[in-house]
Amino acid sequence: MLKLKANPTFKAKVEIPIPGGEKVAVEFEFKHMPRSEFEGWLNERRAQIEEGIKPNQDVDTIMKVACGWSGVDGDFTRDNVALFLDQYHAASRCIGEAYGRELMQLRLGN
Repeated sequence: MLKLKANPTFKAKVEIPIPGGEKVAVEFEFKHMPRSEFEGWLNERRAQIEEGIKPNQDVDTIMKVACGWSGVDGDFTRDNVALFLDQYHAASRCIGEAYGRELMQLRLGN
């Protein structure tokens, strides 16, 4: 039976591009966000991108939507997320896109 209230967290794999052309799958544990909150988060994210993302905004954004990961050689902490985003330039975009896709149940391919 479908619950009226969704589970508070869900897991999804995110393909992170790494230098050299490869991608590595990292499984994130995301926080579920009701539609009303998600729309606010999405508008905030768009504004950040249009204005130019300032230091630590990416970290704040990821910490709002995620609460864990696997496939990374460190615990999910604010400092480690900051290091991760600093090392893998496209990671923030990939994580944000995967989060939105999962919440809206959009799937690539058939």
